[in-house]
Amino acid sequence: MGDCRGVSVAVTLAVAGVVTLFIAVLAGYAFIQNMNTSRQAYQAQMETEKIKLSERLTLIYWAPNGLAYIANDGQTRVVIVKAYVDGIVKNLNVVIDPGQIVKVNVGVGSSLAIETSNGVLHILKR
Repeated sequence: MGDCRGVSVAVTLAVAGVVTLFIAVLAGYAFIQNMNTSRQAYQAQMETEKIKLSERLTLIYWAPNGLAYIANDGQTRVVIVKAYVDGIVKNLNVVIDPGQIVKVNVGVGSSLAIETSNGVLHILKR
């Protein structure tokens, strides 16, 4: 009878090769998924940057009675949803078309920031 010491070297190498190949496929899949997620995040960031560049608000005058005259110097319609005056939040819903100046009652303070419906925060006065 022959010498039976267990599994042959060829079978061991074949199993090791299959396991190595399986691990390599899993690592490759994880890498591709990570790259896809990174690409999507980059595209979302670029869209946000485009919106920021298209919105351009200017504070023309901030009267002592709390009325702020704000101009839309950009090329797209902007919707003001919040005003931050010295850290106090005031909810708004003011539409400004390109080239238009609106009068908004934001209250009295020393600093003014405006948030738009796109989530962009414009610091108009520090």
